[in-house]
Amino acid sequence: MIVLVGGYTQKMSETLIGKSKGIYILKWNKDTGTTTEIGHLPLKNPSYFAYNEKNNCLYVIEEIAYEDTPKLKVFKHNGNGNYTFIDEKYIHGAYPCHIAISPNGKEVAVANYGTGNAEVYAIQKNGFVQNAQILQHTGKGVNPGRQEGPHAHMCLYNKNRMYVTDLGLDVVKTYEKGSNTGFMNRANLDFKVAAGSGARHCVFHPKKEFVYVLTEMFGTVSVFSTKDSSLLQTIKLLPESFTGLPGAAAIRISDNGKFLYASERTTSQIIVFKIDKKTGELTLVERVDAGSKVPRDFNLSPSEDWLLVAGQSSNDVSVFKRNKDEGTLTLSHQIKDINTPTCIVWHKA
Repeated sequence: MIVLVGGYTQKMSETLIGKSKGIYILKWNKDTGTTTEIGHLPLKNPSYFAYNEKNNCLYVIEEIAYEDTPKLKVFKHNGNGNYTFIDEKYIHGAYPCHIAISPNGKEVAVANYGTGNAEVYAIQKNGFVQNAQILQHTGKGVNPGRQEGPHAHMCLYNKNRMYVTDLGLDVVKTYEKGSNTGFMNRANLDFKVAAGSGARHCVFHPKKEFVYVLTEMFGTVSVFSTKDSSLLQTIKLLPESFTGLPGAAAIRISDNGKFLYASERTTSQIIVFKIDKKTGELTLVERVDAGSKVPRDFNLSPSEDWLLVAGQSSNDVSVFKRNKDEGTLTLSHQIKDINTPTCIVWHKA
């Protein structure tokens, strides 16, 4: 297996100084959870990317300003961690921050934080991309400092729909594709979180009709029914005694739908929840020190025996051994000298 770790290569703010080489290419040992660096792709701010198993192509976004002409870049994997650049297209938005491949491998969707829009590209048989549709969000939220306008933060496919979380509008927008019209918003099926909470990422239950929405600014997970978009539960990541400003980042769900994981950057923790198999509601299992500072992203290994955490501020990746029966995490070791990491993706070697 190959594990790819990408991150910021440029200065983003006074406190976020990108030092990444681009995308680090690591050979993964599934038995020990250890890695060997075998190369890297020198790109500009590859903060998120996705691998298409249907065509063995890697799709990468550059998280940069609109005037710096961000691009969606495509690389063909030739085996053993070797990649060939084959295509690129301009992204019609600012600071793209998330990318997703459709289940059939024929589309790739990009969320543009700065301009509050999502863009859908058609994937051709050779892996090349073709501009298809721009989905522009409008409006603003109640927090003037963070929600002065829409901020698309994630695209996600589930079954026959595509979803876009918007931090600026406190909503996960639901899109369906018409026969000739492309994607259209089904507003009656949107998932609306608390005003000012900032919807960031979401995951769908793999077997039941539930969706879990992570809010960045309130540090909560809201559970919705996908049948009628009704809110079933909202639970905090941090204890009631916490008095700071939350900074929730990423959310993942186990393949069997039994456990949910979320990262919290202010306290540098991974929070583990157990999922009720009937109601979909969450119960806290544990809060674990992330091992790394500012856990921007994390991901479960393909076998789900391991969980890797990207330490954006500590320039490392923490490797946790996962108890698949209990959902609990135990820190095993750290992968050092992975600078400003923000995204972790596995694929077959």
